[in-house]
Amino acid sequence: MRVLVAGATGAIGKQLVPRLVAAGHDVHGMTRGGSKQMMLYEMGTVPVVADALDPDQVAQVVGRASPHRARSGYNVASCGGQRRPGSALSR
Repeated sequence: MRVLVAGATGAIGKQLVPRLVAAGHDVHGMTRGGSKQMMLYEMGTVPVVADALDPDQVAQVVGRASPHRARSGYNVASCGGQRRPGSALSR
């Protein structure tokens, strides 16, 4: 299954991503900073750089990753991150 993990380099993502990869999933790991792309690649993911709080960037990432769609929606795992006042997610 193709899975997009937002926050793939965070505390939870670092634990989740290797398990998904080991289970044979095609994992796209999202991080805010380009400096962490190599870490994601070494973890076995397709590195994706985007700000999870920017709806346009997230839409582009989901479109490129094309995660498999489950009955309840897309298989997108969000690992952490905080809502900033005024962000699209806090409205």
